[in-house]
Amino acid sequence: LALGLASGFVGPLELTSLHMVHSGLAMLLAMFPDKTFHPAVQREYNRRQALEMERIRDFLILHYLLNAPETSPLWAYCAHMQPPESLKERLELFRYCGQLQLDQADMFGPESWMAVHLGQLNYPHTHAPVLQLRPPQGLARLLALKRGIAQTVQGMPQHEAFLSQYLASSATKGFTP
Repeated sequence: LALGLASGFVGPLELTSLHMVHSGLAMLLAMFPDKTFHPAVQREYNRRQALEMERIRDFLILHYLLNAPETSPLWAYCAHMQPPESLKERLELFRYCGQLQLDQADMFGPESWMAVHLGQLNYPHTHAPVLQLRPPQGLARLLALKRGIAQTVQGMPQHEAFLSQYLASSATKGFTP
C-alpha cells in the first residue's frame, strides 16, 4: 500500500500529499481487508484512490489552463494543452452557466473551484435559470456584506506598512524576526 508522496505527486500548487495520506488510511480502514487481501478489494481501493487523484489533477490543471500568460514555453504549452475529458466537461459547464460539477468526495469544494475560475477571470456566459427564483433579499444581504468587507479592507494598512509597524513593535518588545 502506497500513501502520500509514495502513491504519486500531482503538483506543487496545493498541499495534497497530506490529504492523500489521510484519505488513503481512511479508505483502508473502511475497506480493511482480511488475510486473503482479495483482488476485488484491492481493485476497488485502487479505483477510488485513482479517482481521487484524478479529481485533484483536474483542479490543479485548471490553475494552469486559466492562468497562461504565454510568457515562456511552459506557459505557452499550458495555454494550449488539452485538458482531460473530466476537466473539459467541468470547464464547459462552468463557462456556460456558472455551475460547478462536483462530487461529495472532492478534496476541493465549490468555494475553491469558484475562486480559481473567478480569480482567473473565467466568467460564465449566463447563469442557471433556477437563480431567478431566489428572492432579491438574499442578493441584497450579499451585496451589503460585500460593501462591509470593502469598507473594512479600505481601513486596513497596506501590507508593507503593516509589516513595518509589526516589526517595529516586535523590536521594542525584544522579539527578533
